[in-house]
Amino acid sequence: MPIERPLFVTRYSLSDRSAIGVQTRNLMRPFPQARHVYWWASESRRVDSRSIPLEGYLFRRISYFKRLQERGERTAASSLSWWRDADLGGRAASSLRRAAEGADGLYLAPISRGDARRMRAIAEAVQLPFVVHLWDALDGALAGDRDVEWLIARASLVLSVSDSLIRDVGALGYGAQRLMFSREPSAVLASEQVQGPLRVVMVGDIFSYLEGVEELLQAAANLRREGVEVELVYVGPTAGLRRMPAEIRGGLNAVGFLNSPDDRDRVLAGCSIGYLPGPYHSPEQDARSRYSVPSRLADYLAVGLPVVGALHPGAAAVEELRNLGVDASYLTLRSTELEGALRRLRDAAVWRELHTASVEAFQKLYRCYNPTVFESMLRSL
Repeated sequence: MPIERPLFVTRYSLSDRSAIGVQTRNLMRPFPQARHVYWWASESRRVDSRSIPLEGYLFRRISYFKRLQERGERTAASSLSWWRDADLGGRAASSLRRAAEGADGLYLAPISRGDARRMRAIAEAVQLPFVVHLWDALDGALAGDRDVEWLIARASLVLSVSDSLIRDVGALGYGAQRLMFSREPSAVLASEQVQGPLRVVMVGDIFSYLEGVEELLQAAANLRREGVEVELVYVGPTAGLRRMPAEIRGGLNAVGFLNSPDDRDRVLAGCSIGYLPGPYHSPEQDARSRYSVPSRLADYLAVGLPVVGALHPGAAAVEELRNLGVDASYLTLRSTELEGALRRLRDAAVWRELHTASVEAFQKLYRCYNPTVFESMLRSL
């Protein structure tokens, strides 16, 4: 049965400050009657009239309480939550009924076991066909999580952003189709930097990947000792920088969070290289490495930036970039190797070769995974 009026369910609000918020809004675009529910927010105000919270302010906005909620811990403040563990409380149930009115299906995007518990409760309460979209699995392997397995077993369609997740769904005895992230093409493209510093840019979450940031700082310091001018640019919320070591904060030119995609693209296009600081550790140690494909890749590729990284060779993101035609030899570097890669990219011919590969990779990404593709999937169920 086709889904034409989906209710989207994600942990995050439709905020520009979360990658899933941005991507969910993108997927909602072909469905003018779609609505959305969430329980974590980055702003005090509701950012989209179609989006309805399923959680009280304290547990929706304050990081400390979000973490307690995710771990399932009970505190004296728990009575202020709209949920009772994984069960819908009265206010959450009332908001869900309002949001689901007129819906003919659900889009569920769990990225943790806590998400899966809540999304199962929502699916059982609403009793509509649903699609599961696996963006990540932050708690590790899918197998053994009864709520994730319950969702996968009953989904009309399972989607995934990475081959590693598709393989693990297959190991459970089910099939999954690929649907990666996407974004609109950029109005500007990076151009070869013939003068000035080598500008290396990082976007979004760098706090989960400090080792990779430190590798870049070390490589930049080594190049500067040789007389090579290097500038490290960070685009993202600056409040979180206060949690980082002083030597990292001091080594970055932080331009802040840019609400406008056009403004962000102009900053990126003024740089030479897009840098991925992780996932840094092996897939056996780190669930992000096993499953995650950072959506900031789309921003780098959209403006044609060569992509360099400190990823583990077995990381899912390396596999996906290789599938898109990006040179994987630039993705798994440590400080000495990274220094050499940055030096090579000062060569105009090398830079243009990787720039062209990034432009072509974005075209492939957009052609295969734009919102129209997702619309066709739901309408053909």
